[in-house]
Amino acid sequence: YTISYSPLSGCVTAFRSMAGRYPSSFGVSGTLLNGNSVLYDRISRSLWSQILAVSIEGPLRGKRLQRIPVLWATWKGVKERFGGLNTPYTGKAEVLSRSTGFKRTYGKDPYGSYTTPGTYYDDARLPFPVSYLDTRLPPKKAVLGIEADSAFGAVQKDAVKEAGVLNFTLGIVPMAAFYDREIEAIRIFDRRMPGIAEPLDFVIFEDKLLDQQTRSEWTPGGKSVYGPLRDRTLTQVLAVDSMWFAWASLYRGSKIFPYNDF
Repeated sequence: YTISYSPLSGCVTAFRSMAGRYPSSFGVSGTLLNGNSVLYDRISRSLWSQILAVSIEGPLRGKRLQRIPVLWATWKGVKERFGGLNTPYTGKAEVLSRSTGFKRTYGKDPYGSYTTPGTYYDDARLPFPVSYLDTRLPPKKAVLGIEADSAFGAVQKDAVKEAGVLNFTLGIVPMAAFYDREIEAIRIFDRRMPGIAEPLDFVIFEDKLLDQQTRSEWTPGGKSVYGPLRDRTLTQVLAVDSMWFAWASLYRGSKIFPYNDF
């Protein structure tokens, strides 16, 4: 697998390390497309848009990468949840080593910090041009980009964190975004459940995540742990962490959830 992060656009993606039909590793080309990193594969030397997961130049132009889900979470929460065998989860999490053979200061972000005011991440400046700037949201607003039914959407992360859950529909697909407070991560799920006539609607009640149709209790990971739907699971929707300007410049006309006038 390949996991990539574009600091200028706040974009995190993960995908199977396949360049067309061939296994390959990927690198950063050093060029940008609308402020987002452009990758290359070491088999064909084709160029790939990180956020689109599509080759934009080279022998594999037009080919797509097979994305896999990845979460933006806190180290503290992940360590507590997956740090030992005495957790309700299956075993320990593997952590990437910083001993990569390259001399890099992996603990320092050259653009500042997401947690410290006055850095690149909390102002409106864009040091590189974009082909289209959608002003419905501040350019560096943190969103989760999604695709469904030939439609594009962007879920505002801070709104989900504040509410705990967000119900919405993109195209014809009813979805819900759940906030996992322990690891400070957001997942998006399809609200349809086989055997239930209508999409589930989720609410937070007395600090519990419930669906209004059956009053079953759910985890932020999309599994019911109590009630009529116990042990049933929701289908996760693949979402891409990104700053708004980068997502909107390439997925034009994206619907915003929740939408507010700015």
